[in-house]
Amino acid sequence: MPLDPSRAVTRLEELRSLTGDEDGAQRVAWTDTWAKGRAWLAESLSDLPLEVERDEAGNDWYTLRGDSDRAVLLGGHMDSVPNGGWLDGCLNVLGAAEVLRRIAEEGTPPATTGTRSTATRSAPSCSEATWTPCRTAGGSTAA
Repeated sequence: MPLDPSRAVTRLEELRSLTGDEDGAQRVAWTDTWAKGRAWLAESLSDLPLEVERDEAGNDWYTLRGDSDRAVLLGGHMDSVPNGGWLDGCLNVLGAAEVLRRIAEEGTPPATTGTRSTATRSAPSCSEATWTPCRTAGGSTAA
Protein backbone atom coordinates (compact mmCIF):
# COMPACT_ATOMS: atom_id res chain seq x y z
CA MET A 1 0.00 0.00 0.00
CA PRO A 2 1.54 3.39 -0.99
CA LEU A 3 1.86 6.50 1.14
CA ASP A 4 -1.06 8.93 0.92
CA PRO A 5 0.44 12.42 0.43
CA SER A 6 -3.02 14.00 0.16
CA ARG A 7 -3.82 12.77 3.69
CA ALA A 8 -0.63 14.41 4.97
CA VAL A 9 -1.45 17.68 3.19
CA THR A 10 -4.99 17.62 4.62
CA ARG A 11 -3.54 17.20 8.12
CA LEU A 12 -1.05 20.01 7.52
CA GLU A 13 -3.94 22.26 6.50
CA GLU A 14 -5.91 21.23 9.61
CA LEU A 15 -2.95 22.12 11.82
CA ARG A 16 -2.51 25.46 10.04
CA SER A 17 -6.15 26.39 10.67
CA LEU A 18 -5.87 25.31 14.30
CA THR A 19 -2.54 26.95 15.21
CA GLY A 20 -1.95 29.71 12.69
CA ASP A 21 -3.35 33.11 11.83
CA GLU A 22 -3.02 35.66 9.03
CA ASP A 23 0.63 36.23 10.05
CA GLY A 24 1.64 32.55 9.89
CA ALA A 25 2.27 29.66 12.29
CA GLN A 26 1.98 30.56 15.98
CA ARG A 27 3.17 27.33 17.64
CA VAL A 28 5.81 29.02 19.79
CA ALA A 29 7.05 26.50 22.36
CA TRP A 30 5.32 26.39 25.74
CA THR A 31 2.36 28.51 24.59
CA ASP A 32 -1.28 27.44 24.62
CA THR A 33 -1.26 27.32 20.81
CA TRP A 34 1.75 24.97 20.82
CA ALA A 35 0.04 22.75 23.41
CA LYS A 36 -3.10 22.73 21.23
CA GLY A 37 -1.01 21.55 18.26
CA ARG A 38 0.59 18.78 20.30
CA ALA A 39 -2.81 17.61 21.59
CA TRP A 40 -4.12 17.64 18.01
CA LEU A 41 -1.15 15.52 16.90
CA ALA A 42 -1.74 12.99 19.69
CA GLU A 43 -5.42 12.74 18.75
CA SER A 44 -4.57 12.33 15.06
CA LEU A 45 -2.36 9.33 15.91
CA SER A 46 -4.65 7.78 18.53
CA ASP A 47 -6.10 5.22 16.10
CA LEU A 48 -2.66 3.64 15.56
CA PRO A 49 -1.14 0.90 17.77
CA LEU A 50 1.58 3.21 19.11
CA GLU A 51 3.36 3.42 22.43
CA VAL A 52 3.35 7.05 23.53
CA GLU A 53 5.86 8.60 25.90
CA ARG A 54 6.69 12.15 26.98
CA ASP A 55 10.27 12.43 28.18
CA GLU A 56 11.74 14.75 30.84
CA ALA A 57 12.43 17.44 28.22
CA GLY A 58 8.80 17.45 27.07
CA ASN A 59 9.45 15.56 23.83
CA ASP A 60 6.65 13.29 22.64
CA TRP A 61 7.72 9.90 21.30
CA TYR A 62 5.41 7.62 19.30
CA THR A 63 6.67 4.07 18.82
CA LEU A 64 5.36 1.32 16.57
CA ARG A 65 7.00 -1.89 17.79
CA GLY A 66 8.37 -4.26 15.21
CA ASP A 67 9.58 -7.84 15.07
CA SER A 68 13.21 -6.94 15.80
CA ASP A 69 15.17 -4.60 18.04
CA ARG A 70 16.40 -2.70 15.00
CA ALA A 71 14.91 0.77 14.79
CA VAL A 72 14.05 3.58 12.39
CA LEU A 73 13.74 7.10 13.81
CA LEU A 74 11.69 9.75 12.02
CA GLY A 75 10.58 13.14 13.24
CA GLY A 76 10.91 16.84 13.61
CA HIS A 77 9.53 19.57 15.82
CA MET A 78 6.01 20.90 16.31
CA ASP A 79 6.96 24.36 17.54
CA SER A 80 7.49 27.28 15.19
CA VAL A 81 9.01 30.72 15.26
CA PRO A 82 6.46 33.51 15.74
CA ASN A 83 4.70 34.16 12.42
CA GLY A 84 6.52 31.19 10.90
CA GLY A 85 5.76 29.54 7.61
CA TRP A 86 2.80 27.15 7.68
CA LEU A 87 5.13 24.15 7.30
CA ASP A 88 7.65 25.32 9.94
CA GLY A 89 8.64 22.15 11.81
CA CYS A 90 5.36 20.34 11.33
CA LEU A 91 6.12 19.13 7.79
CA ASN A 92 8.72 16.68 9.15
CA VAL A 93 6.43 15.52 11.94
CA LEU A 94 3.34 15.02 9.81
CA GLY A 95 5.37 13.43 7.02
CA ALA A 96 6.75 10.98 9.60
CA ALA A 97 3.23 10.40 10.93
CA GLU A 98 2.10 9.44 7.42
CA VAL A 99 5.00 6.97 7.17
CA LEU A 100 4.01 5.47 10.55
CA ARG A 101 0.39 5.22 9.44
CA ARG A 102 1.39 3.48 6.21
CA ILE A 103 3.67 1.00 8.03
CA ALA A 104 1.00 0.28 10.67
CA GLU A 105 -1.55 -0.50 7.93
CA GLU A 106 0.71 -3.37 6.81
CA GLY A 107 0.72 -4.99 10.27
CA THR A 108 3.75 -5.57 12.48
CA PRO A 109 6.82 -4.05 10.82
CA PRO A 110 10.15 -5.90 10.62
CA ALA A 111 11.80 -3.15 12.66
CA THR A 112 10.52 -0.71 15.27
CA THR A 113 9.55 2.62 13.73
CA GLY A 114 9.34 6.03 15.27
CA THR A 115 11.50 6.62 18.26
CA ARG A 116 14.25 4.36 19.53
CA SER A 117 12.42 1.34 18.18
CA THR A 118 11.23 -0.34 14.98
CA ALA A 119 8.81 2.34 13.85
CA THR A 120 8.94 5.38 16.02
CA ARG A 121 8.50 9.06 15.46
CA SER A 122 9.33 11.97 17.67
CA ALA A 123 7.98 15.47 18.09
CA PRO A 124 10.78 17.30 19.92
CA SER A 125 9.94 20.19 22.19
CA CYS A 126 11.30 23.67 21.78
CA SER A 127 13.44 23.34 18.67
CA GLU A 128 12.56 26.93 17.75
CA ALA A 129 13.64 28.55 21.03
CA THR A 130 13.11 32.18 20.02
CA TRP A 131 12.56 33.52 23.53
CA THR A 132 15.80 32.33 25.11
CA PRO A 133 19.38 33.53 24.49
CA CYS A 134 20.58 29.99 23.76
CA ARG A 135 19.19 27.17 21.67
CA THR A 136 17.88 24.15 23.47
CA ALA A 137 18.60 20.53 22.66
CA GLY A 138 15.30 20.26 20.76
CA GLY A 139 15.95 18.27 17.61
CA SER A 140 19.33 17.07 18.89
CA THR A 141 17.72 14.85 21.52
CA ALA A 142 18.02 11.70 19.43
CA ALA A 143 21.60 12.28 18.28
